[in-house]
Amino acid sequence: MNAVDKAPNFTLILTLRADFYGEALSYRRLADALQDVHINLGAMNAQELEAVITQPAAIYNVQLEEGLTQRLVDAVLQSPNHLPLLEFTLTQLWQKQYQGYLTHQAYTEIGGVETALANHAEEIYAQLNTTDKDRVQKIFIQLVQPGEASTDIRRLATRGEVKEENWDLVTRLADARLVVTNFNQITGIETVEIIHEALIKNWRRFGQWMRIDGDFRIWQEQLRVVIKQWQNSDNDEGGLLRGKPLLDAEHWLLKRNHQISDDEQSFINLSLELREKEEEAKNAARKRIFIGLTSGLVTALLLAGIALFQWRRAEEKRLESEINQLKSLSLSAKTLLNSGNQVEALSSTLVANNKLIKLNHNLDAVTKIGLLSSLLENFNSIHEYNHFIGHDASVNSVTFSNDGRLLASGSQDNLIKIWRQNGKLIQTLEAHKDGIFSVIFSPDNQFIITGSFDNTVSLWRHNSTTGLFTNRPFVRISETDGLWAIAFNPNNNIVATGSEMVK
Repeated sequence: MNAVDKAPNFTLILTLRADFYGEALSYRRLADALQDVHINLGAMNAQELEAVITQPAAIYNVQLEEGLTQRLVDAVLQSPNHLPLLEFTLTQLWQKQYQGYLTHQAYTEIGGVETALANHAEEIYAQLNTTDKDRVQKIFIQLVQPGEASTDIRRLATRGEVKEENWDLVTRLADARLVVTNFNQITGIETVEIIHEALIKNWRRFGQWMRIDGDFRIWQEQLRVVIKQWQNSDNDEGGLLRGKPLLDAEHWLLKRNHQISDDEQSFINLSLELREKEEEAKNAARKRIFIGLTSGLVTALLLAGIALFQWRRAEEKRLESEINQLKSLSLSAKTLLNSGNQVEALSSTLVANNKLIKLNHNLDAVTKIGLLSSLLENFNSIHEYNHFIGHDASVNSVTFSNDGRLLASGSQDNLIKIWRQNGKLIQTLEAHKDGIFSVIFSPDNQFIITGSFDNTVSLWRHNSTTGLFTNRPFVRISETDGLWAIAFNPNNNIVATGSEMVK
């Protein structure tokens, strides 16, 4: 700018792409210098393109084979952004001129305007050693802005993003006209970009790299957006990675750390340090809560221990009382046995035995043996006076007549049997179709009432002449809803029944 202002007879001509014009205007001195002196250049038409192709060649007495100029014009006429490719293609053709001609054969060999650059890139790549081929892949994938739903486009990468140790190879790629390097004097940052997006579209190897590294590059570009936002928020902690994004970053850092710039690695490490700090704070909080809960738990356990002790004391007292009752029943049974009352003694002994069964698991072996021995002694002292055998199934009901002379039994074999006290069977009554659940003598011993699971009640009359009951019931009652109970009233004139039906 000083030369423009001060040097006499000095003219500066700049060419600038339209999409960068806004940046030029952001610099005031340059914006002032551009006032009313710029010329807008539109896309070339066919005649201008033809002149660009043929006239420089004519200066050096080089001609294009017939029809080749038209092939070149047709290739770029509808795509003005292909002018750099046209320049590259003409350079390639110039190197392959034959006897002063640029030929169709040479144009075909280099692959035409769109693929000439891709073919050239493949030739350069083939000349590299194995290590440099791997480095080239890492460099080129940084020069692409991957599109998740759209076409990949080229991007401007910094020296740090392609890694300092790869910059010597970047320089060689620039010499081979595959990339363009630059230096921003304001920021002091060196940059590199692909010479033309046709390289992304037409170089197959490049496409294979992006298919392999596409997921990584999409993640990396998203990370760079997050880093930019974090920097714009004055490096606020809230802008660091957390949760799933941090887990993803940790994964890629372990897997591709050689492809992640120092600034990106620093951002991820800050996020990991924050996570560790937050985890430590959470652990400290958990420890405080644990200590509080432990203190509360100890107090609760102490209270529970006291309550348990008191409960055990109460249980011991209750058990002691139960044992004393059991001993009292056993002693009472012995007294009854000594007085000749074996029935009452048996009753007391059975009650004591039931208590012993219930207390069994709470008694120690010595106490249990002592109580059991006492009960067995009582049982052994009780004699059986008679044994009645006659039913073919279990007996459900046994009853004595009120004068004690007769005994009636009802069985699951559907029969009622009448016995004398000495065990002699004197009569079998048969009328029911199912087991007998109840047999009752009337208060005056003149009737027997029987209830059966066949839901019928039978009333049998005593014959004073024969001393037996009638073989057939003279009254029979049926219940439809399931018979449960029967009874005589004290005056011998009412029979009551109970059934399942609710009324």
